[in-house]
Amino acid sequence: MDYFLYFCIPNFEMEMRRLMISGMLLMAMTVSAEPENDTLPLFEGEVSTEVNYGLHKHIRHPVMWDFPHIVASATLNLGKGWRVEAEMEYERFHQNGVWGNKFRGDYATNHLALTKEMRLGGDLSLTVSAGIVPIPVGITNSGGPALTIYDPASEAAVMPMTWHDGGLVVGLRTGRWQLLVGTYVYGRTPLRESRMAGAAARADCLLPVGLRLGASCFYGNTYAGMLSLQDDADEGRRHEFCVAFDADFAKGGFVADGSVVHTRAHGKSAYGVEAGYNVLRSVWPAVGLTPFVRYDGGFVGSGPDFNRLTVGMNLAPWGGLILKVEYAWQHDDGSRAQGAYNLSVGYGMRF
Repeated sequence: MDYFLYFCIPNFEMEMRRLMISGMLLMAMTVSAEPENDTLPLFEGEVSTEVNYGLHKHIRHPVMWDFPHIVASATLNLGKGWRVEAEMEYERFHQNGVWGNKFRGDYATNHLALTKEMRLGGDLSLTVSAGIVPIPVGITNSGGPALTIYDPASEAAVMPMTWHDGGLVVGLRTGRWQLLVGTYVYGRTPLRESRMAGAAARADCLLPVGLRLGASCFYGNTYAGMLSLQDDADEGRRHEFCVAFDADFAKGGFVADGSVVHTRAHGKSAYGVEAGYNVLRSVWPAVGLTPFVRYDGGFVGSGPDFNRLTVGMNLAPWGGLILKVEYAWQHDDGSRAQGAYNLSVGYGMRF
């Protein structure tokens, strides 16, 4: 499978176990949560959908579709710093001449958690989330920016994308710094059969020039959670360690980001960087037209090393409409360079 089509989501049984465990946690913890007259709206959210078309002439079935791709997120503000956060995603691919029509393989609950935020004085705040929570390793899994249509090829080659598992995350924010520590559990019923999946930590520094610097890591087991679905997991149970450094910059219409990721499995490493500029910023502020370039490279152990160059353009003409077009050249070690076109039409709305 091409790196940019890597899409790791849990099987249906795993999703149901996570939802059951998270639901039990939410019911137990919301007993002490009472709504009050806050300035925040009681309910808010966002829905986005897109249709993606790809033409990859180097494969037997060159036409690829990604439809529908729907992401829905919502927040229920309960007052006194309590809120319930959720994000669901459904993505259906047409590749190798056939549609993927199995709901259990196309759907994922990316986030379903009860969160409590507390002010500790000054600019110091503490956040605690329990449920299905993200594992914020790398720039994509921490909600960072992305200019390409699909997940960055570098990060997707070495770790799960939209990485999440059931667990508890504690966050601390002060001034320019934000720290996160999470422990994750492979939830099963009955609860006594649940197992520890791993732990993660992340630190971000927000600089006033529009630059963010981040470092993150994860240590856990491949027999549990999303890591169990990685290609190398069939080698048996083993411990995995993953470390990433990433950064992003946005100022004056210029955007750039990049990351370096290393995993212990076969010594996999990958790196990627991208940059774009909104050329209409000064003449037509209501419309965004951002040409960009991206480079990805990786040493992926059992798979071939690769280099990938992508050039494209993103147009946001009005409202939540966005059009994306890109062309990518990828060279895998030991083979000829291959090219692929991708086109995307998307729309998002907030409520």
